[in-house]
Amino acid sequence: MKKKLLFSVSYLALTLSANAQITCHLIASDTVGCSPFVVAFTDQSTGYPISFYWNFDNGSTSTTLNPSTTFYDTGYYHVFHRVSNSLYTDSQYLTIHVISPPIPSFTPSSTFAQCPPLPVQFTNQTFGDSLSFNWDFGDGIADTAANPFHIYIYPGDYNVTLTAFHKSCSDILVLSNLIQVKGPIGHFTVSPTMGCAPLTVRFLGSTQFVASSIFSPEPAESLNEVINADYNYHHPGTYNPTYTLTDSFGCTVVYVTDSIQVQTCDTADAIRAVQGDFANGIVIQPNPASNFLKIEGNNFINYEIELFNELGQVLKMEALKSNSELDVTALPNGIYFLKVNYPVNHLVLTKRVVIQR
Repeated sequence: MKKKLLFSVSYLALTLSANAQITCHLIASDTVGCSPFVVAFTDQSTGYPISFYWNFDNGSTSTTLNPSTTFYDTGYYHVFHRVSNSLYTDSQYLTIHVISPPIPSFTPSSTFAQCPPLPVQFTNQTFGDSLSFNWDFGDGIADTAANPFHIYIYPGDYNVTLTAFHKSCSDILVLSNLIQVKGPIGHFTVSPTMGCAPLTVRFLGSTQFVASSIFSPEPAESLNEVINADYNYHHPGTYNPTYTLTDSFGCTVVYVTDSIQVQTCDTADAIRAVQGDFANGIVIQPNPASNFLKIEGNNFINYEIELFNELGQVLKMEALKSNSELDVTALPNGIYFLKVNYPVNHLVLTKRVVIQR
């Protein structure tokens, strides 16, 4: 008798569930996206529906509980979902919007210079609303402005890349060798960059399109037609050697090598230890930076810093403590050099930093 009663109660519960009032409700993994746009749908209806019907408005239908489909053409799709049991039916619509990726397009004000610098105004011709952009000028500098202005300061052939974004869509345009800046080209290495006086430094370089050159290892010294050389620094100080290269058209470009720090040392081992601690103990981050540069050091507390551009113009001079921040918000995107001076031991460290937003 008990078993028969339990079976009757279970059957009644199932019958009531199957005949309960239902409310249709669905969700989508996303409602706006780029073609081809794959969307997964989930049924969250209440009231124990037992049958399901989907019409995706793209020529496809389904009777499964949680289907997925792909929308290929741009436009709006009105997805219809119906649920039912033996007594009740309910339905709901959900709109899916398929958008096209933006098509990047731009024009530069100029693409060629016989001699740097080459200023270029980029005019964005990408069509659409609510767009954002990322530019790569090919020389290590990037920008997110819609119509950026950029200056190429060294000879070379540069690719320009524009990435355009619209919501979840993006597309990339790469114009190879778009910018051509002629002039003498040089690449130089310096070793060592720190040491005790007298310090012998080896300069090695390779050049192209050079008719004449002037090597200036220090301000009072100029050596004509010298590219590879061993130079002796007899006096303590910080030196910024340069190569002034001129091509057959009269174009002159100045290349600045890594800086040289020459110290007065009691012993070579002692100064190497201090120099190593200083070089390894200074951390400048983030790099690239957008608004602030943080200068960190373990044992070196008070610093004097100089920030200068590639033309050697000093833009900032400040006295900072370890773990201080340098505000660079007002400076435009570009390559800069940060010189950190530790006056106690006359130590100097110069690092290349990039400001990029």
